[in-house]
Amino acid sequence: LHKARFDCEIPACAQQQQRDKRFQKRSPRSQRSQIVLYWYYPIARRGRCMTDPKRRRALCILFWSLTALWLAVIWSMSAQTGAESGGLSGRIAAWLLPWADGRTLAAFELLLRKLAHMTEYAVLACLFSLALLSSRMPHPVHFAFIFSILAAIADECHQLFVPGRAGQAADVAIDVIGAAAGLFLFVLVRRIVRRRRAHGSADPSGGEPCAR
Repeated sequence: LHKARFDCEIPACAQQQQRDKRFQKRSPRSQRSQIVLYWYYPIARRGRCMTDPKRRRALCILFWSLTALWLAVIWSMSAQTGAESGGLSGRIAAWLLPWADGRTLAAFELLLRKLAHMTEYAVLACLFSLALLSSRMPHPVHFAFIFSILAAIADECHQLFVPGRAGQAADVAIDVIGAAAGLFLFVLVRRIVRRRRAHGSADPSGGEPCAR
């Protein structure tokens, strides 16, 4: 392992000659940036090789903590009574549409509440995916969707015991739709990031990648 890293940090003569030829063909501005990359890249790769386990562990703790925190936020919102929850959404609707009449405000308030449900579970599903991905669990998106459904069912069951609230199957369906939409965006962004990493994964200085 030490020999592989040493070979990665000090390229062979043949590789050095190829780099010099490519370097001479570049513009002066590109040459200056190439000098920086030539000296920085082996150091960055070596540091990344050594710190990957610690970084994964820190990310795992961070994402699971954020997931638990967001679940607590959803649970606290569900613990509000019907009057408290309706008053909050009514104030937000009145602030967004100050010119609307009572009937329009009531319809907009209902729409606002359903959109809030979808947004809550879209964020929750993404956090579940990140947490499971950082834990190296297979099929993180599928399990995140299952966990989001279970969280939505538990949330609606909890509302059965809150005064003025009622657990509804329609709200579970809305939560599931929000989770599915969030996971769709998560998968889309992840594919874009993977493609960019695939294009930029080659050594900028033209050498071989660091052996791990």
